[in-house]
Amino acid sequence: MGKIFRRIVCLLLSVLLMPIGPMAKAALPAAEAGRKAPDYELGVRCDRQITALNEQLRSFRLEYQVWCEDWVSREAQPCRIILLLEDSALTAELLTPPQAKEKGDLTGLQASVQDFLTEFGKLSPRSQAGLVIFGGENVRTTSLTALDSPGIVKLTASLSGVGAGTEKEFDYASALRQAQALIQEESGEDSPIYLITLTAGNWREEGTEALTELQTLRGLGARSYTVSLCNNPEQEAEDFWQSMASAPLSTHHYLCAGDPSGCLSQIRRDVGAVLSVEVVERLDPRFTLTQSEQLRLRRAGAHLTSDRSGAWEISWEVPLPRKKTDPWKTILTVQARTAFPGGNDVPVDREGSGIYRAGGEILSFPAQYANVPLALRMKDFTMELFLGERVKTVYKKTDLEKLLLATPVQEWFGKGKTGDFSFFWETEDGAPIGPLKQLGTLQPKQDSTYRLRVTYRPDTKGLLSAGKSVEAVEKSALLHVKLTSGTLRIRTTAEKGGTGEEIMLNKNSFLQFRVKGDNGVDRYCTARLEADPEGSDLQIGSVFLEGELTGLPFGVYTIVPVSGTVDCAEKFQTCCLGVWEQDDTVSPSRNFVRAQFTLKAE
Repeated sequence: MGKIFRRIVCLLLSVLLMPIGPMAKAALPAAEAGRKAPDYELGVRCDRQITALNEQLRSFRLEYQVWCEDWVSREAQPCRIILLLEDSALTAELLTPPQAKEKGDLTGLQASVQDFLTEFGKLSPRSQAGLVIFGGENVRTTSLTALDSPGIVKLTASLSGVGAGTEKEFDYASALRQAQALIQEESGEDSPIYLITLTAGNWREEGTEALTELQTLRGLGARSYTVSLCNNPEQEAEDFWQSMASAPLSTHHYLCAGDPSGCLSQIRRDVGAVLSVEVVERLDPRFTLTQSEQLRLRRAGAHLTSDRSGAWEISWEVPLPRKKTDPWKTILTVQARTAFPGGNDVPVDREGSGIYRAGGEILSFPAQYANVPLALRMKDFTMELFLGERVKTVYKKTDLEKLLLATPVQEWFGKGKTGDFSFFWETEDGAPIGPLKQLGTLQPKQDSTYRLRVTYRPDTKGLLSAGKSVEAVEKSALLHVKLTSGTLRIRTTAEKGGTGEEIMLNKNSFLQFRVKGDNGVDRYCTARLEADPEGSDLQIGSVFLEGELTGLPFGVYTIVPVSGTVDCAEKFQTCCLGVWEQDDTVSPSRNFVRAQFTLKAE
């Protein structure tokens, strides 16, 4: 219950006492309101233009300009900075690695603060800074000191021992009272006041007293930042430190996960009104970067990444402020992917393209669109079939219509089509066939040629997009069907002396066979006397009767001897022509088969 009560009290006080909204500002005197740091992010401006670069390569150029309005100062104005540094056991644990303690090096907190003072001194040497080091019951302070070289040396010396504290708790309210005393010592100054608290994130019950003391500082025109060294503070500490922050960059205090240097660097830029923004371009997945463009961008300092889909993100760190007469400029060349067919009004970028600062988007780029020339090229294709087969709509696991495209298969990359493709088949003479399904019902009887007509019709006119508008386009390609027919050879043989009897054959000997296939073929074949090519004449070696049928479609055939001058030992024979017995698949390579019969002696 105690924690819940403290949390409720903390949040109520933060709402009641914090004059950072527009209404609270109006209640302050004009002089105090004038001390508030302006929101410099409102002065950032950008411009991006797109032009067609090379229509044959389907490439486009994006040109960027980033600048600030004139009222954003180029130089940091003098200000007063008070750094409130927690020197507790938890701070030491989070920021001082064991090896640093052994060597006597500066702790992480010391090093980060020293770098902050040095860099801000370069930026604004007329500014002043003071330290309030709090831990336990003791609070140490240094007076506001100019950030010139002697002043930075003095402040750095005061950091000695910071980060090696052993206290487990602290009195933050006392630290804020000491900050008030430093400001009152410089009552003649009228420069802006900034409080920067670095804390390990502990929170005592009297934290509401700290809110009251901070309210007094805000009444003097101070703006406060808090940097929490903890990666994941407890919820009540999270709420408390969030209520202590009033910087224009964020409504939340900074979490630095044990490394405050990055947060201090961002605060330095914000306090000094020296903007450093990130220009981010997230390309639509339909566009990509060539290898040469990737190399050029990296050499120019751009940061490039791509996700699993291959979509690119390009970012640049842009130093500001600059004026419109002297903006930051760069160019980016993008190219439509080969697999993207093209079309009108294609978005070049995707959501998230714009200007970022401190991880948040402050400006988004207006959408840019391009008319991408159509990548539609056709190629002729030859298909080999066995007589009796239908035209294959899928050939070697690839859709037939895809085989006739010289360009890769169209991919829309999940962004919706830019138009419609229609596919229509006809004979070489122009007689209509219809869709691919209809083509697949045809059984050519001879070598044939069919034509595929592909028509693209765009959905939009593309009148306001970069590049020439894509009109309706028609392309065609030819499918050549080469037929292979089968040959069936019937042979009857009789070995001399094989049965002790000799079969007498002469030029009048014959044997007729009926050939019937499961494909509807029903034909007759007559076998007549032939000499074995391996024998020298009819008197030596085997003699046989032989007949042949040609131009047969694929199938399983049954051969039955029906009449003749001699008889066969077998009643019938079966054979497969064009068909593999293992899996019944059709192959033009199996276009010859021989049926073997044995002659029976009288």
